[in-house]
Amino acid sequence: MRKIKQFFKTFVNGVKQFFNKLKYYPIEIIYSIITLYFLIAGKSGVVLILLLVVAVANLIHFFYFSYTRRKVGSYLKNNNVHLFGFRRKGKDLTIQNYIAWRFAKTYKKIIKKNKLDSQAEINDYFNANPLYLSLYDYGYGCKVVNLKEFELKNNDGSLVSYADFINGKPITAKKIKDYEGLDLIIGEAQLGLPNTEHNMLDKKYPWLPVFIALSGHLYNMNIIINSQELQRPWVKLRKQQDIYMRAIKTIPINKTFFKKVVPYLPFFRKYLYTKVRVYEEIQSAENNILPFKAVGVVNEAGKTVYLTSGQATKEQFEATNGVIKDYYIATPYSCIRYDTRVHHETVFGFPAPKD
Repeated sequence: MRKIKQFFKTFVNGVKQFFNKLKYYPIEIIYSIITLYFLIAGKSGVVLILLLVVAVANLIHFFYFSYTRRKVGSYLKNNNVHLFGFRRKGKDLTIQNYIAWRFAKTYKKIIKKNKLDSQAEINDYFNANPLYLSLYDYGYGCKVVNLKEFELKNNDGSLVSYADFINGKPITAKKIKDYEGLDLIIGEAQLGLPNTEHNMLDKKYPWLPVFIALSGHLYNMNIIINSQELQRPWVKLRKQQDIYMRAIKTIPINKTFFKKVVPYLPFFRKYLYTKVRVYEEIQSAENNILPFKAVGVVNEAGKTVYLTSGQATKEQFEATNGVIKDYYIATPYSCIRYDTRVHHETVFGFPAPKD
């Protein structure tokens, strides 16, 4: 009797899982029914048109978002970047997109080459041979580190600071050689390095602004800072960055019409889409200056009368504000590895409930 009950329970759970999974793939069923209908009706031309429309749309989607992913990825790969944005706007998602774009292929090749079967083996391998460093785990070969590991301390025990450079003091700090060439992601900087506590940070981390300023010299390392708002992290950090990125919005978001429609779209349902604005100048990021729009600038009476062409107007705008560009990037659901509620466990001692 117990075995029968167990079998029935397993069968029911299996059916539930099947239908739970099926509800995310209604588009395949709908397309199949439509295709079969037109084929049975002898209208193969309509079927061909439908297939061509979907194929062309898929190609446009692929090439456009491959381009934007490379563009945004190149900023993060080649510069010290401060990525900021309010909660649920997509700043962590943008980093996850970048990490997957840059390291996923290498990560999978290493696992296959070294025949790493279990997750424990994978974790042990990349802890010893990381592809990048971060305060939070974004997957794909990450080693989670603590900022104290990078502390610059002289042989006499004193912490390195700008004063040592100003006074010409000899500096003999130790280096972690295994971190050479690896980039570092400092996530949630508004928590661990808040500007409101700058007096405490000046005493505890006098070496950190020096480390970030010289990260290329010391470790051939780029540093990405992630925070909720541009002004919230320690000013001595954000002033060191080369590029500033604002995560403006991510779609689809919960409780919206688009969120309900997405499962019925052919390939959009596999992605989250994030709008990212890139700034070259911190003043433009602070003032949330919009990207150059020729019509808008020319229409500002009295400000651009002396300019005779659209190109001259654009050059004047960028000379004042730096280059500002908007990009949409598509992040596959399948590549997401980070925990969006990681601090639930930090504060309460146990993981957040799963959605």
